[in-house]
Amino acid sequence: MPVKATLATLLAAGASLHAALARLSDRGHGVVAADLGEVVRQIRHGTSESVALHRWEKRTGLPAVRRLVGVLSLHRDAVDLGRLVSAEAGAVRAETHREVIEDIERRAQLVWVPVTV
Repeated sequence: MPVKATLATLLAAGASLHAALARLSDRGHGVVAADLGEVVRQIRHGTSESVALHRWEKRTGLPAVRRLVGVLSLHRDAVDLGRLVSAEAGAVRAETHREVIEDIERRAQLVWVPVTV
């Protein structure tokens, strides 16, 4: 299961943000799990969750991480953070799907260039 979907499930089930991040970092594999492990370590050393997440955002520089951190920063104010993370995951999937379709259409047009020349 993708990270955002798992995070949304954990938060919807009642886990705290820190507990959900810790579980993902402990049980996950790959770059995101390692990054979340660093976030959890910073939180355990006294850094606030928001600051640790914003440091992760700055380290990666990725728009998807920036958007996720923006949603997770609402953890003190949001009633249903799991639903918000789930909606964000859906938005990222839709954006990725749109980009793939655009790329396929672009490549399909390139096929015709040698034919017309």
